[in-house]
Amino acid sequence: MRSLQQCQQNDVLELTFTSSSSSSSSGSSSSSSSVEHVQVMQGWDGSSAVLLRKGQLLRLAAAAGEDAGALQLSALGGFPAADSLTVSSFPQLAGVLPAMHAHAGEVPAGTVTAEVVDSLEHLQQQVAADAAEWRDGNAPGDPVKTQLQQAVFTAGELEAFLQGQRGIALVQLFNGWEPSKGQPIYNPLAIHMLEQALAAPGVAFISSVAPGGVGLTSILYADREPFASWAMHLASFGCQANAVAGSVYYKLLIGQLLGYKLEHVLGYVASSGEPASAQLQQQVAQDIRKLSNVKPQLPWSASDTNIRKHKPAAAAAAAAGAAAAGKGSAGFGGGKGGFARKAAKR
Repeated sequence: MRSLQQCQQNDVLELTFTSSSSSSSSGSSSSSSSVEHVQVMQGWDGSSAVLLRKGQLLRLAAAAGEDAGALQLSALGGFPAADSLTVSSFPQLAGVLPAMHAHAGEVPAGTVTAEVVDSLEHLQQQVAADAAEWRDGNAPGDPVKTQLQQAVFTAGELEAFLQGQRGIALVQLFNGWEPSKGQPIYNPLAIHMLEQALAAPGVAFISSVAPGGVGLTSILYADREPFASWAMHLASFGCQANAVAGSVYYKLLIGQLLGYKLEHVLGYVASSGEPASAQLQQQVAQDIRKLSNVKPQLPWSASDTNIRKHKPAAAAAAAAGAAAAGKGSAGFGGGKGGFARKAAKR
């Protein structure tokens, strides 16, 4: 592990907040601590670093005066900005940005300690060595992820996508059904990786608006079949990255369209208490074949020459459904991102 003074842009810091309280009646005192993982936006410049925490940019600096040697945080403003690539690509976010920025609340008080625990470079190396963790879905009996592994998981999935190991990746842009739990888009490195994908050649995206407009997800996909048709279909019923499918059918369907191993999907479904029957498995497989007659090929690359982009009638119908779903949403003002769009080129 590196020290705070060695931190660089796109490192992940572990912050420990410790606060003390005392009781006037008993004369006793107590302390409590909490741990969070945040992304370094600007590395240590000799006196401070800039961090992203829950929608706010914060400056972490050495305290002055009697507290010299301690660390203190100060607010710099909300993130992402209204003119960012993220918001321009998904204009529905503009209306909820103030709430997303405000969710972080007051800057945490008390003593702060910090150390570097991960980095984008390390995550990229892990994915390149073996993308299974971010590509295949959880297998029954897999160990529970650590707090750090969970924090950088979305970034890892996007890195696997950009390395061609996944044809589709989902990112929860706004969670309106459980906002008290925070916004997954602020997990370390998530926005950075999202914008890398939005600017990458060969990548397209479509917005998926949750029923009732209570959530917004970005569906990024390799701009070829079958991934284009699969992405359109996911958007047509408002699939959300951080919402659990409500039926066995949709658990099976979504898991397979996202490229998870079938045995992992079946294990997940069985663990939910209602195993998938052979008949239902056949129905899902048949419905997937109707979306596109092209078999998925991984890894994909933007330089591939053998690309079939023609979308069959099922995909066109799904795209129309996605657009209609967006226009009918009260939560995101018309669902402008309900239509598929190619990612902006660098």
